[in-house]
This record gives sequence, C-alpha cells and structure tokens, in this order.
Amino acid sequence: MIKKQQLLENDIGAIIELNKTADEFIENNMFGVYNIKETRNTINDRFQKVRNQSDGRRQCLQEASTVHQFICDLEDEETQIRYNKSFYYFDLNCQNLHRKHKHFDVDLETHEPNVKNIQQLGAQLTHEVGNPDIERKSADLIGHWDSLKQATNERTKKLDEFITYHDWASSLNEENPWIKERLHIMNNPGTGTTLVFVQALQKKHESFESDFIVQNERCQEILQQGHRLVEQNNHLSPQINKGMNYLQDTLNRLETDANRHKHRLVEDAALLPFMWKADVVEIWIVCRLFLSTWSSPNLENQTTYQCACLLGHTDIVQCILNTGIPPDQSYPGGNSMSTMRGAFLFACQSRSMPTITALLNAGAAVDKLGSCSLSYANSFFPGIHAFGSSSYNLSAA
Repeated sequence: MIKKQQLLENDIGAIIELNKTADEFIENNMFGVYNIKETRNTINDRFQKVRNQSDGRRQCLQEASTVHQFICDLEDEETQIRYNKSFYYFDLNCQNLHRKHKHFDVDLETHEPNVKNIQQLGAQLTHEVGNPDIERKSADLIGHWDSLKQATNERTKKLDEFITYHDWASSLNEENPWIKERLHIMNNPGTGTTLVFVQALQKKHESFESDFIVQNERCQEILQQGHRLVEQNNHLSPQINKGMNYLQDTLNRLETDANRHKHRLVEDAALLPFMWKADVVEIWIVCRLFLSTWSSPNLENQTTYQCACLLGHTDIVQCILNTGIPPDQSYPGGNSMSTMRGAFLFACQSRSMPTITALLNAGAAVDKLGSCSLSYANSFFPGIHAFGSSSYNLSAA
C-alpha cells in the first residue's frame, strides 16, 4: 500500500508541470487567458483536495507501517532472547555438572581401594567365622558399588551427549537467522518500477545465489552431524530430529521462494523494456501530431528554422525508436538535448518560438518529466487535434 501511495503522489505531482505550462500560455497570451486561468484554478482546487486526502492517508500508512515493523522486530528480539537465555543457562548447567562430575569420578576412583579392602576383609571373615550376615552384607556392598559405577558411566555418557548436542544446536542457531532474513527478502512483493532498479535486484539475487550455495553446504554439514548424533543413539535424538526437520524445511522453502523471486525479476526485466518501447511509440505519435500541426496550411507565419527544430527532434525520437536507446542515453552524434525525455518535453512545451529557443539553450532537464506517455502529454494540452485551428496564433509569441 505504501508503494501504491508513492505512485499516487507521483501522479499528483504532475500538477506542477501543468501549472508551468498554463503560466507560459498566460504570459504569451495564448489560447484564451481567462479560460486557462479558470481551468487552472479549478484543477488546482481539485488537486488540493486530493493532496490533502493523500497526505492524511500517507500519515496513517506510515504510522501503521512503523507500528507493524516495531511489533515484528520486538517479537524477533524476544524470541532470540528467550532462545539464547535457554542455551545460556543450559550451557552453564551443563558445564557445571560436567565439572562436578569430574570431581565425583576422582572421588570414586579414590574410594575404590577402600571398597576392595572391605570386600576382601568380608570374604576372609566369611571363611573364618562363617556368618551368613557378613556374606550377605559383602554381597550387597559389591552390588551397590557396581550399580554406582554403572550410574556414573551413564551420567558421564549423558553429559557428553549434552555437550555434543549443545555444540550442534549452537551451529544450527547460527544458520537460522540468515535463512529467516533471506526468506523475508524473497517474499517481498515489490520488485521495482524501473528497469534500473530491477537490474540491481537481479545482481543482488545473483550474489544471493552464490551465498546460498556456501550456506547450503554448511547446513548440509550440520544435517550430517545431526544424523551421526542420532545414529549414535544420543538421548536427545527427538530434539535433534526436530531441529534437522526445521532446518531442512526452511532451506527447501527458501530455495522455492528464491526461484519464484528470480522468475518474477526476469518477467519484470522483460516487461519494463516492452512498456518503455510502447511509450516511445506514443512519443513518436505525439511528435508526428506536432509536425502535422506546424506543417498545416493555416499557419502562414511558420519559418524554416521552426520546422527544422521540430523535424530534428522528431528524427531524434525516430532514431530512438529504431535503435532502442535507453531513456537517458544520447544517441550517437547527438547533443545533451538528444534524449527521449528531452525530445518529449520539447514536444509537450514547444508552443512558441521563445519556448523552443529556451528549451534548446537550457537542454530541457529530463528529471522534471514524470512519465512518457500520450496521456501525460494530454495533461499539458488537452485535445491535440485542436492545435491546428485558426485560434493558434504563432505571431503572438
């Protein structure tokens, strides 16, 4: 909606060029000053109402966009903080437990000779005294000691698996933000309205494809590590499988969205030159209409220089139409005025000899022209077919 608002504001900005043209007509006393003033005031009043509504709409859209972006950023940060906190505490607990368990293993090894001495003493007493209680207690001691050693080994194995899983999950956590950011970019519907912008996006997409190859290799290594952990019967295999499935799904979705984004860019890159060529055809029609107007028998005061000026700019458009020169690039052998937009601005505004001279001297700034179409030309001078009438007075200029 913000992009549509920008297009709407660009259309509203056309009133500036319309007022300039109307002022030129009034200064040169052309086409009825009173009618031009009345029409200009009426159009300005209507445009002012539209501009006021557009300003209010833009403010609402800007506030909504700011709030939406704030909420998204806030949720992302909170999720990241919760995730990092969980790993932070898990890391601390795991390291502390592992450190304490090493001390416990040392104590266990230190205490093992005492257990063996008691076991030998119990066997000797059983042989000498033959008391069944001594034999039973010795057997219980041996059983409890073996159970303790087995539990210690299991706990050591789980702690090692915890640390291995933590390292693997940390690597996984480093890849997920990159994939999430690229998914957001690939799902952005805006691909630009100009050929230059689309081409820039295509170059960025080529860079993304190179980065994606490297990133995909890293993700495949992480997936392989996860499969090895599962094959080793890690007791955290459910969490590992869940992380691997999420990573694989996001990779597949990113690849699919990237291909769709690339296809959309290719389509836009093919469509925009076609639209530009269509605009060139419309410009050629406008220039030919001017040429027929200047060559009309009703204009007895026309000069050879005036016809040469218009014919030269018509030839410029014809050359652009034939060679396909970009809008702001001069064709070979031309001057700074020899561009498509410069020729179009000339065709729109060359109502009198002073105007022609001023355009030729100033070079007709192309950045003031918002669109190159026949409808845009009609916003300057409604009813092109009426310019050949007897009311057009060249000598008045």
